[in-house]
Amino acid sequence: MSLVGYWLVGLPAGYLLGVTADWGVQGVWTGQTIGLAATAALLLIALLRRVGQLLREKTGTGRAISRCRTPPPTATRAPPR
Repeated sequence: MSLVGYWLVGLPAGYLLGVTADWGVQGVWTGQTIGLAATAALLLIALLRRVGQLLREKTGTGRAISRCRTPPPTATRAPPR
């Protein structure tokens, strides 16, 4: 994930902003910031997927989080006298 975020996103973005767009050092740092944000997003996605997987294993359901709704109360008649 760091490889993708820093090397495949941050480095090209830094080059494009710093050299091609003529932003200089500020463009290189902006590109590295973009790479850091991409890495953080990828790690967040991986974390959420793992938490969902653990919840599915723990609950034994196919869904990550099951809605905990109580069934609606059924109308019961009073017993006859």
